[in-house]
Amino acid sequence: MISLPRRLLPAAALLLTAATLPAAVRAEESAAPAPAAAPAPKAAEMPDIPSEAEWRAQRDTLMQEVIARVQKEATAAVSEEAVAKELKFGWPVKEPTLTVQGIQDDADRDAQAAAKAKYPDAAKTKFFQAAEAQYKLHAIGENVRINLRQGAGTHTEVSGRLLSVSSELIRIGDRRLAPRDIDDEVLATLDPDTRAAAVERLANRKWKMYLVERESFRQDRFQKLENERMTAAGFRLVKRGKGRSAEWVPARTLLNQELERRVRKTVKELFLKLEPEMYGAAGFVRDEKNEWIPKVVLEDRKSKAAAAGQAPAAPAPGAPPAAGMPTGPLPPWAQGQKMPPGMPPGGMPPGMMMPPNMMPPGAPAAKPAENAAPPPWSKPAAPAPAAAKPAAAPAAKPATPAATGKPAGSDKNTDFFN
Repeated sequence: MISLPRRLLPAAALLLTAATLPAAVRAEESAAPAPAAAPAPKAAEMPDIPSEAEWRAQRDTLMQEVIARVQKEATAAVSEEAVAKELKFGWPVKEPTLTVQGIQDDADRDAQAAAKAKYPDAAKTKFFQAAEAQYKLHAIGENVRINLRQGAGTHTEVSGRLLSVSSELIRIGDRRLAPRDIDDEVLATLDPDTRAAAVERLANRKWKMYLVERESFRQDRFQKLENERMTAAGFRLVKRGKGRSAEWVPARTLLNQELERRVRKTVKELFLKLEPEMYGAAGFVRDEKNEWIPKVVLEDRKSKAAAAGQAPAAPAPGAPPAAGMPTGPLPPWAQGQKMPPGMPPGGMPPGMMMPPNMMPPGAPAAKPAENAAPPPWSKPAAPAPAAAKPAAAPAAKPATPAATGKPAGSDKNTDFFN
């Protein structure tokens, strides 16, 4: 019979209980299905990257679709009939069948006829008759009364019987007068030659005034006829600005110009709206050159550019260090931190100089592998006659209890149940 220490009795009882569990319970537990493993996450599906030829062809097709839609909506937004009525052109607006010159010639001919009907040429005779009546000639022997214009007795009234008239002398009563001293208007009633010139002058002045009135009437009538007939024929008068004469232009041409201006404005507004909308719906974005490009292509370019500009990847865990690199964590001064005072450029901090075997002072040197080549720094600076043999490493000291972390005598078996 085995006697156990008192402190081990609870543990022994627990083990005996576990050993006597019914076999059915253990079998049921062993037969219970294991919990289902969580489904592995699906790998993110990478979008297909189209070739440059493919997405450029798609971009060109999209541009044609944008243009077609813009033209369709712009045409529907600008009503030709509404614009024509707004411009007071009437509807429909057709191309004129007559020419501007033909209409103007007809209007001028009709205006001339109307002017001559209102201001006939026969009026010239009446002007001469009126002038002759105004300058009535006094007969010889008739009593007259006149005023002198100049000479002896200026502004003096002379009256009496007209006795004689010549180009050098006029006798009225007992006065002998020079024709130059008599006013022309008065002399025209005394001298036949002077009268004929005065009648001609007066009648012609009246006739010229008459012709001016007739021309003014003709112009007014022409403008009226021209406006009426040009408008009826489908023309509109356009003023071209200061210093330029107005011009008759077909209303159809003016309407087309206005429609083009309005459609151009509407097209610009629609294009600025529909282009980003339709390209964005197709998965396009603008790149750094402001050109449309598929978003997946742009992101692929950026990822490749970022990958090309990254530093070399760190070595995998457990991989041997690169040649010439020390093992273990780098000291702070080697991690970009400020160098300690007194540290020479490119050197090590004072007191941190390593021996040739790269081991800290006081640490036992590792035994070199058999037939291993000596490290480069162990070679002498100058060639020796014979190859230097590696120095034997000192024997390793037995590990102390503190080094093993076990109490003395712990290597003995203390498991009571083995």
